[in-house]
Amino acid sequence: MPMRRATHSYTSIAHFVSDHEGPLREGFLLLPPEAVTDEPVNPLKLDLQLPLVGRVGPITAQVVSRTPEGGLALRLPDLQSEAGAGFQRLFSAIDEVRAWLQESGQLTAPAPAVDTQALEERLAELEDENQALREAVEALSAAVDDGPHRGENGLESASLDEGGGGLDDELVDDELVDDELVEDDDRGDDELVDDLADGDAAPAAPAAAAPQAAGARPRGFLIPDLRAVSPRLSGALGGLELQDALVTLAVDRATGLFTARGADGRVRTGFWDKGGPVGFRTDPMVETEVLGVLLLRAQQITEAQLRQSLELMRARGCRQGEAFIEMGVMSYPQLIMVLGKQVEYLFTQLLAMGEGTFTFHDLPALPEPFLPPGLRIPNLLFRRSSAKAKELRSEELAAHFKPNINAYVGLHPEARRLLHDVKLSEVERKLVSIIDETNLRLREVFSVSPISRAATACMIYALDELKVLQYDGGESRAGYLARAAEVIAKKKRQLARCTEFDVLEVHWISLQDEIDAAVAKVTAEYAPSAFKDLPAELMEDLVKINERIRHATAVLKDGPKRREYRKSILEAFMIEQSAELLGRKGEMAIMRHDRREAVACFAKAQELDPRNPEYAEGLARSQAI
Repeated sequence: MPMRRATHSYTSIAHFVSDHEGPLREGFLLLPPEAVTDEPVNPLKLDLQLPLVGRVGPITAQVVSRTPEGGLALRLPDLQSEAGAGFQRLFSAIDEVRAWLQESGQLTAPAPAVDTQALEERLAELEDENQALREAVEALSAAVDDGPHRGENGLESASLDEGGGGLDDELVDDELVDDELVEDDDRGDDELVDDLADGDAAPAAPAAAAPQAAGARPRGFLIPDLRAVSPRLSGALGGLELQDALVTLAVDRATGLFTARGADGRVRTGFWDKGGPVGFRTDPMVETEVLGVLLLRAQQITEAQLRQSLELMRARGCRQGEAFIEMGVMSYPQLIMVLGKQVEYLFTQLLAMGEGTFTFHDLPALPEPFLPPGLRIPNLLFRRSSAKAKELRSEELAAHFKPNINAYVGLHPEARRLLHDVKLSEVERKLVSIIDETNLRLREVFSVSPISRAATACMIYALDELKVLQYDGGESRAGYLARAAEVIAKKKRQLARCTEFDVLEVHWISLQDEIDAAVAKVTAEYAPSAFKDLPAELMEDLVKINERIRHATAVLKDGPKRREYRKSILEAFMIEQSAELLGRKGEMAIMRHDRREAVACFAKAQELDPRNPEYAEGLARSQAI
């Protein structure tokens, strides 16, 4: 018999809580193969067996697709209304047990749920940051020992044009990277900017470091002379060529010098460490990009503090970051974070340069120490591409996916490490796991994704631009025949003992438009043209399947025939009770001003009992909302 009901048992509280915080929260559940007893009817009724509580259900479950292992991907559209009370009983029981353990002294504090993957990722981040801080502290100690006129090993990364890492939100807010910071304004600070420029040495030539007087502090970072060295990468700015190069550097964890030459003659030089920038230098210097002016315009320092820092720079021969620390404006860790935000801002300026060229030269080591770790470029590129995808029209996204829509998709082995540098949400990580662990075509990924179809499209678009995904456009002949035989055999088994509704894979309460959509779907799915070069026995089975589909279509597409057929397979009280239940749900939807839900409920109630005037009147009230 067709499977109209299923049960999913949670063997432990931890198992349930993990699902509740993950796929269940998104209205999604993966039913394991052992819980699938036969070909499912769509929708089916799902029961959940919870520890301490027992059965919760029935829950309406829509079958989205079948996994290669034989499980079912289910959507639970009304989960909270149908199962929320049962979930609350379990959590209340957990709270009672926790309170008893605390009162008896066996538990000193509630044990929070632990996301081990997130903790491992955060631990790796902290280890990188701690290593950078240890190196920075050693550099600072050496600088202090050498006195105010130290050489190249002091707080070199405190240059006005340098940075790396992240930003402490309490110190510098998001205004630091606002476009307004680079726009000319009439605030009357031109004199201040000129002073700031005068407080640093004159700009050096971008290709090589200019000679410096003995004991003088150079402006910005010293740039190695690489004119005689061939670059590893080169290309044009302002397009995918640049993005592909940045992805390559991130994958390879490259260390070296990135040089971008704009059409306007401006040169931005970036110092790359382990795949990401740790500092930038711009020639000619852009006054509105230097550290002090950025902080002033973000209202994190005052004009008086900026002037005081300039005086210290002239008097001590130090850089501005060192001056801010000596003034007590910021602590050493805060300086690292501020410089990191500055690097992120300058990196976005590099991406926005437009016309021009770029080169990248590998270096065995950077010419001087930098305080923070390299910027995580993959995360910035991923979010940038996601935002770009959101601005595209649906037709443009469809055109992007069309070449690979029927190809099998997986993660590119060499690009996997990029995902460690992309901050994904829990459900985004779940989607990546589905792509990585299952053998699905791209079109099937959209069906089983734990996030919305639009969000899935944006995420896959961004992963494509990062070159994280790879596609296999073909199957072996043997693999194709095995898959086709399984598809035909499943449908053949279903037809052996099912109703005409099951043939079209719809619920027996379906409306006319739902019947029409189902007919189009199964007709296309099992059309002979959808298969290639089938053996004679499989083609014979396929012909029989199509005959049954045509018969079911003839019965169900005609309204009166459909209602008579429904009465022949179901008890009258079941049809009547279902109509009453739908009517009550429709009234509740009207009270919530949920027009869509109310119209659907009363339309289905009228489908089941067209002679009842209450349902026609309810449908009219629903449509008037």
